[in-house]
Amino acid sequence: MPELKFRSDVTVELVKHAASDADVIWAARVSTKGEQSLEDLEADPAKSSGLINYLMRDRHGSPFEHSSMTFFVQAPIFMWREHFRHRIASYNEESGRYRELNPVFYVPAPTRNLVQVGKPGAYDFLPGTAEQAALVDQLTR
Repeated sequence: MPELKFRSDVTVELVKHAASDADVIWAARVSTKGEQSLEDLEADPAKSSGLINYLMRDRHGSPFEHSSMTFFVQAPIFMWREHFRHRIASYNEESGRYRELNPVFYVPAPTRNLVQVGKPGAYDFLPGTAEQAALVDQLTR
């Protein structure tokens, strides 16, 4: 029988990583540049530190998910199970596999700002014109 061990600490060691600022920058620019973002694959991360700071400050987390890390962890099983359960997110939603989903669609309310003014990361949303609001209303009837 192996010797019983008692410990009160946790060990966490980074084994490997595949992460770079360039990966984060590229992932962030996909949303605004689409396929043109492929031109940024070799972008100089030092020139884009402002973008990374903006993403962190305004909690735009998904570009950071394009990095990966592998850890070696020694911890009590009850603690590890809780970590594993909450490591990404925990939520439930209706499943189209098990029931027919109702056809519900989002339509901007008349009070919602419709127009984005400015460049990405430094823009405001402003009310649209009466014609724009009427067009939204007409297209959703």
